[in-house]
Amino acid sequence: SFSFYLVHQIIIRWHADYAALFGDLSNGMRLAGVLSASLAISMLIYHLVEIPARRFIVQTFRRRHSRAGVAVSAATPQ
Repeated sequence: SFSFYLVHQIIIRWHADYAALFGDLSNGMRLAGVLSASLAISMLIYHLVEIPARRFIVQTFRRRHSRAGVAVSAATPQ
């Protein structure tokens, strides 16, 4: 999702700034940590921001267009 795209660079840069904290870990473990943190944070953003925002936008669109008499497709995500 778009949230992973937004989050992964922040996590990579944070890791680079605080690399000394991870000095004893192998590169594979560091990569796993960066990917895990990026996935976890992006999932939170997806569920707490993206889904509610999509619902709000769809509901607003439906309300506005139902008042105007415009047919709204049933394929619109809920």
